[in-house]
Amino acid sequence: MQGSVDVQLQRYALHIAEYDIERQKGNRYPTVNLFARLNNEDQGGSLFGGTSEVETTEFGLRLDMKLFEGGASNSRIREAAYRYNAEFEALLNQKRSVAREARSAFYDLRTAISKIESLMKGIDAQRAVVDTKRRGYPSIYTNREVLDSERDLYSVMRDYAKSRYDYLLADLRLKAAVGSLSELDVEKMDALFQ
Repeated sequence: MQGSVDVQLQRYALHIAEYDIERQKGNRYPTVNLFARLNNEDQGGSLFGGTSEVETTEFGLRLDMKLFEGGASNSRIREAAYRYNAEFEALLNQKRSVAREARSAFYDLRTAISKIESLMKGIDAQRAVVDTKRRGYPSIYTNREVLDSERDLYSVMRDYAKSRYDYLLADLRLKAAVGSLSELDVEKMDALFQ
């Protein structure tokens, strides 16, 4: 769970929802604002002259205190709490999903390994069948029987190649599920196919 990117993202979403509850609670408290204004106004003169420049400076401290909002702040706090609960449930679901994906990829990996081992034995056995039928071709076996045995050999070899491919994919899926997939793994996979 520590390495899964999806779980980490969901944990961050949960922390954000938790901070949102505190932010909504903080909106109920009084706020104090300090302000300063500087105005410089040029007042045009009349027809007879007499222009003047007025400069004013203001400093102030403003206290805002919400006395009653009709339950809006309590409603926003409850809404934030519901969002937090939803994010918590989403985190649990994400953890279950990651565990399920990792378990499935692990079992796929084990299955691919045993399938590769059995198909390697099948290739050896099928090669022995092909050799036997080639040696007994003109007298014991027909041309069709020899060709059928060769077709069966190539079918087993195809299944073997597919099971190796399935093994590589399961390995990548397992590493992705546990969060240990790196660029090096992808480069190794690329090198195998070249």
